[in-house]
Amino acid sequence: MCDVEKMFHRFHVSPEDRDYLRFLWYKGGDTKKEPLEYRMNVHLFGATSSPGCANFGMKHLSRMFEEEFSLAAPFLRQDFYVDDGVTSVKNAREAKELIKEACELCSKGNLRLHKFVSNDRSVIEDIPLSERATDVQDIDLSRDKLPVERTLGIHWNIEDDSFTFQIGLKERPDTRRGILSVVRAFMILWDSLRHLCWKGKPFCKGCVNRALHGMSQSLMNCVHGGRSGRVISLT
Repeated sequence: MCDVEKMFHRFHVSPEDRDYLRFLWYKGGDTKKEPLEYRMNVHLFGATSSPGCANFGMKHLSRMFEEEFSLAAPFLRQDFYVDDGVTSVKNAREAKELIKEACELCSKGNLRLHKFVSNDRSVIEDIPLSERATDVQDIDLSRDKLPVERTLGIHWNIEDDSFTFQIGLKERPDTRRGILSVVRAFMILWDSLRHLCWKGKPFCKGCVNRALHGMSQSLMNCVHGGRSGRVISLT
Protein backbone atom coordinates (compact mmCIF):
# COMPACT_ATOMS: atom_id res chain seq x y z
CA MET A 1 0.00 0.00 0.00
CA CYS A 2 1.25 3.49 -0.82
CA ASP A 3 0.16 7.06 -1.44
CA VAL A 4 0.89 9.75 -4.04
CA GLU A 5 2.25 12.86 -2.31
CA LYS A 6 0.15 16.00 -2.98
CA MET A 7 -1.35 14.27 -5.98
CA PHE A 8 -3.64 17.01 -7.30
CA HIS A 9 -0.91 19.64 -7.21
CA ARG A 10 1.24 17.46 -9.44
CA PHE A 11 -1.05 17.99 -12.41
CA HIS A 12 -1.13 21.37 -14.14
CA VAL A 13 -4.30 22.99 -15.44
CA SER A 14 -4.37 24.01 -19.11
CA PRO A 15 -3.91 27.82 -19.39
CA GLU A 16 -7.26 28.22 -21.17
CA ASP A 17 -9.05 26.54 -18.24
CA ARG A 18 -7.44 28.43 -15.36
CA ASP A 19 -10.11 31.14 -15.28
CA TYR A 20 -12.50 28.53 -13.92
CA LEU A 21 -10.29 28.18 -10.85
CA ARG A 22 -10.17 31.82 -9.74
CA PHE A 23 -10.20 32.70 -6.06
CA LEU A 24 -9.64 35.68 -3.75
CA TRP A 25 -6.79 35.79 -1.27
CA TYR A 26 -4.97 38.34 0.85
CA LYS A 27 -1.44 39.17 -0.20
CA GLY A 28 0.97 38.01 2.47
CA GLY A 29 -1.97 36.74 4.51
CA ASP A 30 -2.76 40.29 5.68
CA THR A 31 -6.54 40.44 6.09
CA LYS A 32 -6.44 44.24 6.45
CA LYS A 33 -5.52 44.60 2.79
CA GLU A 34 -7.88 44.31 -0.15
CA PRO A 35 -8.11 40.72 -1.40
CA LEU A 36 -6.46 40.00 -4.73
CA GLU A 37 -7.66 37.71 -7.49
CA TYR A 38 -5.60 34.61 -8.22
CA ARG A 39 -5.87 31.61 -10.52
CA MET A 40 -4.82 28.07 -9.76
CA ASN A 41 -2.15 26.71 -12.08
CA VAL A 42 -2.58 23.20 -10.68
CA HIS A 43 -5.60 21.14 -9.70
CA LEU A 44 -6.76 21.93 -6.20
CA PHE A 45 -8.00 19.84 -3.30
CA GLY A 46 -11.75 20.14 -2.98
CA ALA A 47 -12.63 20.61 -6.66
CA THR A 48 -14.94 17.88 -7.95
CA SER A 49 -12.92 17.74 -11.17
CA SER A 50 -9.57 17.05 -9.50
CA PRO A 51 -9.91 13.28 -8.83
CA GLY A 52 -10.96 12.58 -12.42
CA CYS A 53 -8.18 14.72 -13.90
CA ALA A 54 -5.56 13.13 -11.66
CA ASN A 55 -6.84 9.65 -12.47
CA PHE A 56 -6.62 10.41 -16.18
CA GLY A 57 -3.06 11.67 -15.73
CA MET A 58 -2.00 8.52 -13.88
CA LYS A 59 -3.44 6.27 -16.57
CA HIS A 60 -1.84 8.35 -19.32
CA LEU A 61 1.55 8.10 -17.59
CA SER A 62 1.24 4.32 -17.29
CA ARG A 63 0.43 3.97 -21.00
CA MET A 64 3.35 6.18 -22.04
CA PHE A 65 5.91 3.94 -20.31
CA GLU A 66 4.17 0.56 -20.44
CA GLU A 67 6.98 -1.18 -22.33
CA GLU A 68 9.71 0.17 -20.06
CA PHE A 69 7.86 -0.55 -16.80
CA SER A 70 5.84 -3.68 -17.50
CA LEU A 71 5.33 -4.44 -13.79
CA ALA A 72 4.50 -0.95 -12.52
CA ALA A 73 2.31 0.28 -15.40
CA PRO A 74 -0.63 -2.06 -14.64
CA PHE A 75 -0.31 -1.16 -10.95
CA LEU A 76 -0.75 2.55 -11.67
CA ARG A 77 -3.57 1.92 -14.11
CA GLN A 78 -5.63 -0.66 -12.21
CA ASP A 79 -4.78 -0.57 -8.50
CA PHE A 80 -5.14 3.10 -7.55
CA TYR A 81 -8.19 4.81 -6.11
CA VAL A 82 -7.33 8.49 -6.53
CA ASP A 83 -4.05 8.77 -4.57
CA ASP A 84 -4.17 5.44 -2.70
CA GLY A 85 -2.47 2.43 -4.26
CA VAL A 86 -3.34 -1.03 -2.92
CA THR A 87 -2.28 -4.31 -4.52
CA SER A 88 -0.94 -7.79 -3.80
CA VAL A 89 1.80 -9.87 -5.40
CA LYS A 90 3.04 -13.45 -5.13
CA ASN A 91 6.13 -12.92 -2.99
CA ALA A 92 8.43 -10.39 -1.31
CA ARG A 93 10.87 -10.30 -4.23
CA GLU A 94 8.15 -9.24 -6.65
CA ALA A 95 6.89 -6.66 -4.14
CA LYS A 96 10.33 -5.06 -3.91
CA GLU A 97 10.63 -4.95 -7.70
CA LEU A 98 7.18 -3.40 -7.99
CA ILE A 99 7.99 -0.67 -5.47
CA LYS A 100 11.24 0.17 -7.26
CA GLU A 101 9.58 0.25 -10.68
CA ALA A 102 6.56 2.23 -9.49
CA CYS A 103 8.75 4.93 -7.93
CA GLU A 104 10.81 5.22 -11.11
CA LEU A 105 7.73 5.34 -13.32
CA CYS A 106 6.04 8.00 -11.19
CA SER A 107 9.17 10.13 -11.23
CA LYS A 108 8.78 10.32 -15.01
CA GLY A 109 5.60 12.29 -14.40
CA ASN A 110 6.91 14.32 -11.45
CA LEU A 111 4.95 12.15 -9.02
CA ARG A 112 6.31 10.84 -5.73
CA LEU A 113 5.12 7.66 -4.06
CA HIS A 114 5.50 7.45 -0.29
CA LYS A 115 3.83 6.07 2.87
CA PHE A 116 4.65 2.51 1.82
CA VAL A 117 3.55 -0.38 4.02
CA SER A 118 3.47 -4.14 3.52
CA ASN A 119 2.49 -7.22 5.52
CA ASP A 120 5.95 -8.64 4.78
CA ARG A 121 8.59 -7.28 7.14
CA SER A 122 11.44 -7.85 4.68
CA VAL A 123 9.68 -5.59 2.19
CA ILE A 124 9.30 -2.84 4.80
CA GLU A 125 12.98 -3.14 5.73
CA ASP A 126 13.88 -2.59 2.08
CA ILE A 127 11.99 0.73 1.99
CA PRO A 128 13.83 3.88 3.17
CA LEU A 129 12.55 5.06 6.54
CA SER A 130 11.36 8.40 5.14
CA GLU A 131 9.23 6.62 2.54
CA ARG A 132 7.43 4.32 4.96
CA ALA A 133 3.97 4.92 6.37
CA THR A 134 4.09 6.96 9.57
CA ASP A 135 2.88 4.11 11.79
CA VAL A 136 5.72 1.79 10.75
CA GLN A 137 8.56 4.31 11.00
CA ASP A 138 8.99 4.05 14.75
CA ILE A 139 8.46 0.33 15.36
CA ASP A 140 11.02 -2.41 15.82
CA LEU A 141 10.32 -4.78 12.93
CA SER A 142 12.10 -7.62 14.72
CA ARG A 143 9.66 -7.72 17.64
CA ASP A 144 6.80 -5.18 17.43
CA LYS A 145 3.46 -6.00 15.90
CA LEU A 146 2.57 -4.31 12.66
CA PRO A 147 -0.17 -1.68 13.05
CA VAL A 148 -3.65 -1.30 11.62
CA GLU A 149 -3.77 1.05 8.63
CA ARG A 150 -6.87 2.79 7.36
CA THR A 151 -7.29 2.66 3.58
CA LEU A 152 -10.24 3.24 1.28
CA GLY A 153 -12.68 3.46 4.15
CA ILE A 154 -11.72 0.19 5.85
CA HIS A 155 -9.07 -0.90 8.34
CA TRP A 156 -6.28 -3.26 7.29
CA ASN A 157 -4.78 -5.29 10.11
CA ILE A 158 -1.29 -5.65 8.66
CA GLU A 159 -0.08 -8.17 11.23
CA ASP A 160 -2.92 -10.61 10.47
CA ASP A 161 -3.34 -9.44 6.86
CA SER A 162 -7.07 -9.04 7.30
CA PHE A 163 -9.65 -6.31 6.81
CA THR A 164 -11.63 -5.08 9.79
CA PHE A 165 -14.55 -2.71 10.14
CA GLN A 166 -15.26 -0.20 12.87
CA ILE A 167 -18.94 0.64 12.97
CA GLY A 168 -20.30 3.26 15.32
CA LEU A 169 -24.07 3.64 15.29
CA LYS A 170 -25.21 7.10 16.34
CA GLU A 171 -28.59 7.83 17.79
CA ARG A 172 -30.82 9.35 15.11
CA PRO A 173 -34.45 10.50 15.27
CA ASP A 174 -37.01 7.89 14.20
CA THR A 175 -37.88 9.82 11.05
CA ARG A 176 -37.38 8.98 7.41
CA ARG A 177 -34.50 11.46 7.30
CA GLY A 178 -32.85 9.90 10.35
CA ILE A 179 -33.16 6.37 8.97
CA LEU A 180 -31.76 7.35 5.58
CA SER A 181 -28.81 9.00 7.33
CA VAL A 182 -27.94 5.76 9.15
CA VAL A 183 -28.37 3.56 6.08
CA ARG A 184 -26.25 5.85 3.93
CA ALA A 185 -23.37 5.51 6.40
CA PHE A 186 -23.14 1.82 5.45
CA MET A 187 -22.96 2.38 1.70
CA ILE A 188 -19.15 2.60 1.79
CA LEU A 189 -18.98 -0.87 3.32
CA TRP A 190 -21.62 -2.40 1.06
CA ASP A 191 -19.22 -3.92 -1.51
CA SER A 192 -17.29 -5.70 1.24
CA LEU A 193 -20.35 -6.78 3.21
CA ARG A 194 -22.72 -7.73 0.41
CA HIS A 195 -22.67 -11.39 1.47
CA LEU A 196 -24.34 -10.40 4.75
CA CYS A 197 -28.05 -9.95 5.25
CA TRP A 198 -28.64 -6.20 5.23
CA LYS A 199 -32.11 -5.23 6.41
CA GLY A 200 -31.73 -1.46 6.38
CA LYS A 201 -32.71 -0.83 2.76
CA PRO A 202 -35.92 -2.93 2.83
CA PHE A 203 -36.89 -1.10 6.00
CA CYS A 204 -36.39 2.25 4.26
CA LYS A 205 -38.40 1.05 1.29
CA GLY A 206 -41.25 0.17 3.58
CA CYS A 207 -41.10 3.61 5.17
CA VAL A 208 -41.28 5.30 1.77
CA ASN A 209 -44.31 3.24 0.79
CA ARG A 210 -46.23 4.30 3.87
CA ALA A 211 -48.51 7.31 3.86
CA LEU A 212 -46.09 9.78 5.42
CA HIS A 213 -45.91 13.51 4.93
CA GLY A 214 -42.44 15.04 4.91
CA MET A 215 -39.05 13.75 5.98
CA SER A 216 -39.35 14.66 9.66
CA GLN A 217 -42.52 12.84 10.74
CA SER A 218 -41.97 10.23 13.45
CA LEU A 219 -42.25 6.63 12.29
CA MET A 220 -42.97 5.17 15.72
CA ASN A 221 -46.69 4.79 14.95
CA CYS A 222 -46.18 3.76 11.33
CA VAL A 223 -44.47 0.42 11.87
CA HIS A 224 -45.86 -2.89 13.05
CA GLY A 225 -46.61 -3.00 16.75
CA GLY A 226 -45.63 0.62 17.19
CA ARG A 227 -41.95 -0.32 17.51
CA SER A 228 -39.32 0.64 14.99
CA GLY A 229 -36.58 -1.58 16.43
CA ARG A 230 -33.09 -1.51 14.95
CA VAL A 231 -32.86 0.07 11.54
CA ILE A 232 -29.70 -1.79 10.64
CA SER A 233 -29.25 -5.51 11.28
CA LEU A 234 -26.11 -7.38 10.25
CA THR A 235 -26.47 -11.13 10.78
